[in-house]
Amino acid sequence: MDFYEFKEYIEENCRTKTLFHEKMTKYFQTQARFSEQKVHLTRSQINSEVRKAWNSSLQNLYDNVKKKYKQNELMLLR
Repeated sequence: MDFYEFKEYIEENCRTKTLFHEKMTKYFQTQARFSEQKVHLTRSQINSEVRKAWNSSLQNLYDNVKKKYKQNELMLLR
């Protein structure tokens, strides 16, 4: 299973995407509001950052699962 298949599986079979997007959107809005530089992010910019964070989180999860799977596979071969 490659990353894109993994991503599709997670998005179709889990509620995590919706929860992640809600929480990250609130996080970025809060960060922009209380930033010392008074950063003003548009809705589009926030959505873009949330998508980047989602993909980064999924890539990290995929890498960890893949690593564990390979370790278990090697142990079975011994």
